[in-house]
Amino acid sequence: MLAALALACAIACAGGQITIMVTDCVQGMLSYPIYLAVAAYLLWRFSWNGDLLPAISARPEGVSFLNPFDAADLRDFNVFSVCSGVLGLFLMRLSWGSRSYDSAALNAHEAELAAMGERERAEWGAKRARNQTLRTVFTQMRVPAAIRDVLPTGLVGLFCALALFLMLSTDTTYLHGWASVIVQDLLLPLRKTPWTPRRQIRLLRVAICGVAAFGFLFSLLFGQVDFILMFFSVTGAIWMASGPVITLGLYWRRGTSAAAFAALFLGAGAGIAAIVAQKCWVASLYPWIAAHGWAPALDALLRALSSPLEPWVHWELTPDKFPINSVEVGVITQLFTLGVYVFVSLATCR
Repeated sequence: MLAALALACAIACAGGQITIMVTDCVQGMLSYPIYLAVAAYLLWRFSWNGDLLPAISARPEGVSFLNPFDAADLRDFNVFSVCSGVLGLFLMRLSWGSRSYDSAALNAHEAELAAMGERERAEWGAKRARNQTLRTVFTQMRVPAAIRDVLPTGLVGLFCALALFLMLSTDTTYLHGWASVIVQDLLLPLRKTPWTPRRQIRLLRVAICGVAAFGFLFSLLFGQVDFILMFFSVTGAIWMASGPVITLGLYWRRGTSAAAFAALFLGAGAGIAAIVAQKCWVASLYPWIAAHGWAPALDALLRALSSPLEPWVHWELTPDKFPINSVEVGVITQLFTLGVYVFVSLATCR
């Protein structure tokens, strides 16, 4: 991880967005033949009617992998998940830090720029938390472990090269995108006079390395406990306010700077709180709720709140997982920040 991030930092700092775009282009030209080779081999080795279709079809009623209208019992990836994605297409348009390719710069300068004792409860929670992380990692590693035995020698190497290409192109884009957000969207507007081009480029490089350092430490210390796409949703909730701020700030004449700051800070706080709650739920949060005898009442409240959207949304209190999944956290955060922006704008506009 350290070597991969160091290489991504070197590419991003060497020439900024232009270098990243060229690197991504080369990566794309090398990747598509590998995609084709892997797909052709899998279709040659496994029969669709004899191997693949029976395995995919062997699902209970309500959790189909083939029929989208027979997925009512899927808890995480269902109709609500699809609708939340469509909502995000509108609310979060052009607001993500890595989407800098979607815009054109003004000039070259801007282009670069309880029942148990405390100890027993802690030990019990810590053990369950380790098991939760272990189950997540085990589930994620099943496909890579299977691919190693499915693909022949040579194709395994190409597949590993493909994974390296995709990781590198993603890292460089995100490092540059979020560094640009920090320097040019957060710090620069607070100054009365702009930086010189040389100083701004230097600060961008420092920010790129800072984002890489944060990514390294966060990945080293934070044990993921959810699906990859769910993890994207809950971490993305930290920046959910940017979409409403951009859209309403541009097209609603009552939008104010106070509303933008309130939506950004409160939205980020809600996203961070959700991440902490998911991480600490098994180890400490649920044991604390159970120790105070609040579990039955909170479970009844969650079930009542989710009942109008069942079976797509079903909230219940269990000791094994935070009751609200990451996609639902993202939607709640989007609507919350939208409401905050509108309320504060109406209260502070002139």
